[in-house]
This record gives sequence, structure tokens and C-alpha cells, in this order.
Amino acid sequence: MRDQPVVVIATTVSASLDSFYSRIVSDFLARGCEVHLVSSDRALGPALLVPSGNRHSIPMVRGFSPFRDLVSLWRWVRFLRGLRPDVVLAGTPKSALLGMLAAHGLRIPRRIYHLHGLRLEGAHGFARAILSMMERLTARAAHAVIAVSPSLAYEFGRLGLNGGRPILVPANGSAQGIDCSYFYPRVASSRLLRELELTPLVPIVIFVGRLTADKGPDMLKRAALLLDRDHLQVQYVIVGSQDEPDSRIHASSFKAADLVVRFVDHQSDIRPYLALADVLVLPTRREGLGLVVLEAAAMGIPAVSTRVTGAVDSVVHGETGYLVEFDDESELALQLGRLLCDEALRREMGERARLRVVRDFQPADVVGELVDMCLGV
Repeated sequence: MRDQPVVVIATTVSASLDSFYSRIVSDFLARGCEVHLVSSDRALGPALLVPSGNRHSIPMVRGFSPFRDLVSLWRWVRFLRGLRPDVVLAGTPKSALLGMLAAHGLRIPRRIYHLHGLRLEGAHGFARAILSMMERLTARAAHAVIAVSPSLAYEFGRLGLNGGRPILVPANGSAQGIDCSYFYPRVASSRLLRELELTPLVPIVIFVGRLTADKGPDMLKRAALLLDRDHLQVQYVIVGSQDEPDSRIHASSFKAADLVVRFVDHQSDIRPYLALADVLVLPTRREGLGLVVLEAAAMGIPAVSTRVTGAVDSVVHGETGYLVEFDDESELALQLGRLLCDEALRREMGERARLRVVRDFQPADVVGELVDMCLGV
């Protein structure tokens, strides 16, 4: 490897670079590496301290499109042939597939597939077969897979998707750790309560995520109706993008249920909304890691989530919150009700949740181990 290693970090869209790689980029730079960023667009955020000449656009589509994917692969090969990097680290499915195939063909020394989740979970038939094939090709073209959670690493190996490649997890998992000086317990904003027309002293449950079936909004609605049937007053705040094909259906279903629900679009700073909450709920079908659960935990907020890949790593059942089976609205209602009716329990679990995140998900630990894995040190 050269005195100044050249590193390529790639995601399909640039927003993912901002969300998951800012600290990783900083660590590579601090070690004297030359870092290049690749995404479908060059609108990269200010957190990534990389010169504009080191930001590259290779158009990539998220869906399955054989002709366009071949064009993108050819552009990847041309880019890597000219740069000849020492390391290619690629996350998100399409950029990882194309980046790993091109890097393998050119014999780039270190090729890392950064696994953030399994899209094939919940898919069936032809769609699942295609997604499985893509994962296997990506892993075989890499020389190592780095997963963001232990359960994700286990499931990837159990399904035989790793093609014999080692599956590594830096520290205790996550993409780049949780900054507990940024996410910390804070007082709810009375101004925000008024803006959302929420009633003080009535418990608030917050859901953060895309409003789509995989995140379990219908399960949450059914559980909310059970709590309402039991005459438990609850207010719900749903924060996240509503641009999925089924988002409107789920939003309309909530509105028709005669529940106290407030919808908020995706927020770059989620902390003021988390601070309103007594409990966070994530009734998801699949995760890479329940990141928002850990962010809420760092703010002293317990969570109820599901026993599925990724989510099981974000909650210690009975200590920092509760885990329930996916699609079991009765159990979800029971555990939400248990927390909402017991302030002392919420406070105790919230304190333990924060202590766990401070102990196990320090950014320096996660990022340091991940970069060591990439550089082979």
C-alpha cells in the first residue's frame, strides 16, 4: 500500500454519505489517506471535508435495470482504472454491487462491502431471488463484509450470502457510532408542543421512519386502537418521509382511526421531536440496526421494537425497553401500556438505555475499528 493510501467511499445517493460516513471520512483523512467519494450525484454535504475534485458522480439506479446497470458498471471500471485506489468501501446495495464488481475485476487490493441491511427480508418469489443473487455477487467480489449489527452479520451468513467471505462487526455495531454529546436528555419544547397542538401531561409515543409497510405503521395503528379501547389517553407523533408508494394509505388509515396523531416530515435534526416523547416505538419488519432507537436511548427514552434482524441489537429486552414479535399488535399494546402507565419504569429504563449507548456505541470505537478493518491494520 502507498505511503498515502487512496480510499474510495461510495453510496448510491449522496445523502447516505452524509448520514453514515462523515466520521469515517474524517478518520481516513486523519490517518493521511486520500479520500474520494462516489455517488449518483455530487450534491455532497458540508460534513464531508473532501475537495470538490475528489467528489465523483457515477449515475446508478436503485432498482433492477440491466442495461443501465451495465452502463454504470462500465463507468465504475473506467473511474477505478484511472484512480487505482488501495481501498474501495461501498455501502447501499447498488453502489456496493457495482463498486465491488469493478474493483474485483481490476484487482483493487482491499474491497469492503459495508452491509447496512437486507432488502430481501420480506421479499418473495422472483424479487427475493434477484436480491439474493445481488448480495451473493457483491460479497464474492469483496474480500470482506462489514455489517452494522451482530444480528445482521448472523443472518447474512445463515442465508449463505457471504460467499465464504468473513463478516465483521466493528465494536458493538452501528455505521459510525452514536454521538452522546449531540443526543442527550433535554427538556421538551413547550413551543413545539403548541405548534403540534399536543396536550401537556398526556403521554406521547413517537415513531420515526419512512411511512411504509416495512416499518410497521399498520401494526402501530392496531396497537393504538387497543390502547384507546382500554381508555388509555395517548398522543402519537409520526416523523418521517411520506414519499413511499404506500405512504398515503398508511397516513389515511391513521387519520380515519380517530386517534390523536400528528404527522411531521423528515427532519434533519430529530432531537426536538424525540425530546417530546415518553416512549419511542419502532414496529419494524427489518433493520440493519435500529439507529433511531439508539439515538432515542442516548436521550434517555426507552423503546418498544420488534424481534427482527437489526432491531434486536438496539433494545435490551426488559432493561432498556421491550421487544415484541412483528405483527403482534396485542403484545405491542401491552408493552407500550406498561411503559406509559409507569413513569418510574420509563425513567429507569431510559437511564439504562443511555448508559448502554455511552458504553457500547462510542463513535471513536466503532469508526476506529472499521477503518482498521478497511486498511488491514
